[in-house]
Amino acid sequence: MHSQIVEHLRSCADKGRFPHSLLFTEREGYGAIALVLEVLKYLFCREGGNGADGLEAEQTRKKIERLVHPDIHFVFPVNTSTLVGKEKRPEVEEFYPLWRELVAENPYFSEQELYERLGIENKQGTIGVAEANFILRKSMLSPYEGDKRAFVVLFPERMNQEASNKLLKSVEEPLPGTYFFFISQNPHRIIPTIVSRCSLVEVSPLPAEELAEALSKKSGIEREEALYWAECAGGSYGKALAMIKGGGNAARNLELFHRMLSLAKQKDLPALIVLSDELAAMAKEAQKQFCRDALEIVRKLFMLSCGVEKLAHISPREREEYGSMVPLLSKEFFERGAALFNNSIELLESNVNSKFIFCDMCNRFYFFV
Repeated sequence: MHSQIVEHLRSCADKGRFPHSLLFTEREGYGAIALVLEVLKYLFCREGGNGADGLEAEQTRKKIERLVHPDIHFVFPVNTSTLVGKEKRPEVEEFYPLWRELVAENPYFSEQELYERLGIENKQGTIGVAEANFILRKSMLSPYEGDKRAFVVLFPERMNQEASNKLLKSVEEPLPGTYFFFISQNPHRIIPTIVSRCSLVEVSPLPAEELAEALSKKSGIEREEALYWAECAGGSYGKALAMIKGGGNAARNLELFHRMLSLAKQKDLPALIVLSDELAAMAKEAQKQFCRDALEIVRKLFMLSCGVEKLAHISPREREEYGSMVPLLSKEFFERGAALFNNSIELLESNVNSKFIFCDMCNRFYFFV
C-alpha cells in the first residue's frame, strides 16, 4: 500500500538525493508507520547501504521488521506508567518491548491505543527533554552496522517547546548518515522551525478498491462487505479494521452521544450533569476520541437529514440507532454541534479542566437540542 510514495523515496535514495529529515502527515489509521518501515528497509539494505545483497540484507530487513535494528531508534510520547517504572517517568527505551508488541499486532494503531498499550492511558503522553536528549545521545554514537542511523519520531506534535529547541539544530544540520522520520496527525502543532526543515510527505487515504482488497485478505471477509467497510472508514485501514472487529470504543461513544442527545431532549438536566461527570472521569485521550467520534456522528446525522444515506456510510448495525436520533434534531443543531465538539478538542489539548469542558458541553446540549 502507498506504493507510489515508497517508489518515489526509493528513487531518491538511488539518486543520492534522499532527504535527511522527512515529515509524514496522515489521518488516524492511514499507515505511515508501515510505510516508513518499508522505506527504511530499502534505505538500509540497498546496494551501498548498511546491508549488502543476499543473506546480510535479509537479516537487516528482518531486524527492521522486528523493530530491533540497533541503528534505528523510535521516539514516541511517554509518561509515568503502571506497566513500566511506576515511581518515575521511564526512558523511552524502557517502553520498547510494549511498543514492539503493538506494532507487530497492528501498525495502524491510534494514539489512544498506543497509550493504552504503554499503560499511560490516564495521562497525556509527551515528548520532552529526556526524549530529546536520548536522540542527541544516540546521534553522537557511531552506527553499529554500516554508515546509517535513523530516528523515527511518532506524534512530534506532543513535543514540548524545550525539546523542540534542543532538536532543531540536529534536524537542520544532521550528522552524516543520520535520518529523521517524523510521523504526525496534527502537523500544525509542531513548531514551524522544525516543519520548515523537513521534506513533507502527505500520506493519503487508500482508494476504496485497494483498501477492500487488503481488508478481505486480512479479515477473510467477502469482497462486497470489505468494500463497504473501506468506504465507511474513509480510506483508513486502521479504522476499517476497528470497525470490522466491532469498534468497541466507537460503539461506546455512539451510545454516550445518543444518551446525551436523549437526555437533552427530555430536559433532564440532573442526568446530564451525571453524564458530564462520567465523561470527565475518562482518560484524556479517550475524552478527545469521544469528541472526534462525536464530530463524525454529527456528520453522519447531517447526511441522513439531507436524505443522502449513501454518503453517511452507516453500518447496518448502526442504522436503527442513527435513524432514531435524526427526528430529535433541529437544522441549527449540526453547525452548533460541530463547533461545540471542535472547541472541546481545542480546550482538552490546552489542558483545561475536563470537568468544566464536559459540564459546559452537556449544558449547551440542554439548550440547543
